[in-house]
Amino acid sequence: MAFNKKSRITSKKTDITQWYTDIITNSDLFEYGPVKGTMVLEPDGLALWENIKKILNKEFKKIKIDNVSFPLLIPESMLNKEKEHVEGFSPEVLKVTQVGNKKIKDALIIRPTSETLFCDYFSKKINSKTQLPMKYNQWANVMRWENNTRPFLRNSEFFWQEGHTCHATKTEAKETVWQVIDIYKDLIENHLGMALYCGEKSPAEKFAGAVKTIGIESLMPDGQALQIATSHYLGQNFSQPFKIQFQEERGSSFVEQTSWGISTRIIGGLIMAHSDDKGLIIPPNIAPYKVYVSNINPENKEVAQFVETIKEEIGSISFFEDTSNKGFGFKIMNFEMKGVPVGLFVGKREFEKKEILVVNRLSGEKKLVKKDSLVLLINKTLTSIQTDLKKSQQLFLNEHLVPAANLSQLIENISDGRAGIVCFCTSKKCEANIKKKYGFCSRVVNQRAKSGKCIFCNENSLFEAIVARSY
Repeated sequence: MAFNKKSRITSKKTDITQWYTDIITNSDLFEYGPVKGTMVLEPDGLALWENIKKILNKEFKKIKIDNVSFPLLIPESMLNKEKEHVEGFSPEVLKVTQVGNKKIKDALIIRPTSETLFCDYFSKKINSKTQLPMKYNQWANVMRWENNTRPFLRNSEFFWQEGHTCHATKTEAKETVWQVIDIYKDLIENHLGMALYCGEKSPAEKFAGAVKTIGIESLMPDGQALQIATSHYLGQNFSQPFKIQFQEERGSSFVEQTSWGISTRIIGGLIMAHSDDKGLIIPPNIAPYKVYVSNINPENKEVAQFVETIKEEIGSISFFEDTSNKGFGFKIMNFEMKGVPVGLFVGKREFEKKEILVVNRLSGEKKLVKKDSLVLLINKTLTSIQTDLKKSQQLFLNEHLVPAANLSQLIENISDGRAGIVCFCTSKKCEANIKKKYGFCSRVVNQRAKSGKCIFCNENSLFEAIVARSY
C-alpha cells in the first residue's frame, strides 16, 4: 500500500522536481536499486510496462516482426567495428575487465544497445535474398552510465524494446522506419493519452551510426522536451563493417538496416504529463487496474458480501481491492495516489441503499449508482477519462509550442516554459554553439515551406526545428 513513505505531495506548480520525486516514491511503481541509476520495478510498475509490451507486440506481429533475445555482454573489439557508433556511446559504457583475479584480454561491454550483437548474428545467418527482410525485436535491459539520474526519466540501467531489421532495398528499410513510427504514435496518443511531435533529428542529435533518425517527443509540464521513441535508418553503416551480405543475380550486396526502440522512460513521461498533486493519473487504456474497489466497513459481514457481488458484477474489468482496515479518508487518498481511473467505495450507508459510490480519478466527480447500472457507468467513465487526458495534453502542446521569429523571442519562450519553432540551419557547429551558450538544442527538424535564415547563425536554411531544453 502507498503512504508508508510520505503522505504529502509537493505542489506541481511550486517545485515540479520535488513533486515528481514525491509522486514516484509513493506510487507503488518502483523502488530504488542498490546501484545508482538502477531501479526495481514493483508489481504495479511491471504491470504498466507489460501492458505497453502487449500493445506493441500485437502491432509488431502485424508487420511480421518476431521477438528474440540476445546476450548482455559485447566483446569490446566487436563494438569498435562501427567507429561513429562506439564514439557516441563511449562515455556511457561500462566494461567487465576481470573475472576473479584474471584479467580479460578483450574487455566485455555491458550492452548500451545491441546493434553490434544483432549485426554479428545477421552476418552469420544472412546469405540469400530469399531470407530478406529479416525483422526481429527484443525486450531487454541495457546499461548507459548516467551521472545525474531520475527514476524512469534518466536511469543508468533501464528496460526497453529494440528492433532491428535487414532489407534488400533502401525503399523497404525506409518504409519500415515509418511503419514503426506509426505504431509508436498510436501507442503514445491513443493508449498513453500523450501529445507528441515528430520529425527527423539533426546531424548532431541523430543516433550514433545512423544515416537518419526519426524522433517522437512530448513536451513536459516544465517546458522540457522528453524523447519518447526513435526509429533509425542505418543504411549500410553497420552491414559493411560486419559484412552482412546477400547473394543475387548480379553478385553480392550489403543489406539495408533499421533499428528502433522505446524504453521505461515512457513511464516517466506518462507520470509527468498526467499526474496531479494528489498522485498518479494513469490512462485507462494502459492502467494495471481500471477500477479500485474498497469496503469502507470491512468488519461488517453484510457490506463484505455486497462487495463480493460487486466484484462479480464488474466481471473481466481489472480491479485493485483495498482490503485494509483504514478509514475512508485514507482509502480515498490511496486510490488517488495509485492513479486507478475509477474508484468504487461501499460502506454501511451505501449498502443500506444498495448503492455504490463511483469516483472519477481525473475529475474527482462522485456518483451514487445502483449495481445494475454500475458496469455501464464504469465503461462510460473510463472512455471519458481516456478522451479527456488526450484532449488536455494536445491543448497543452498547442499552447506551449510556439513560433519564434528571432533569438531573443526564442530565449523568452523557453524561459517561460515553452518550446520554440524556428528556422535552423541544422549544422553541427551551430548546434554545438547553441547548446553550449544557451543550454537548449533542436529536438526534431522538418522541411520548411520556403527558405529562411537560421536564427542562430543567419545562414540560409530550408529547415524548421523545434528547439527546447530537454531531459
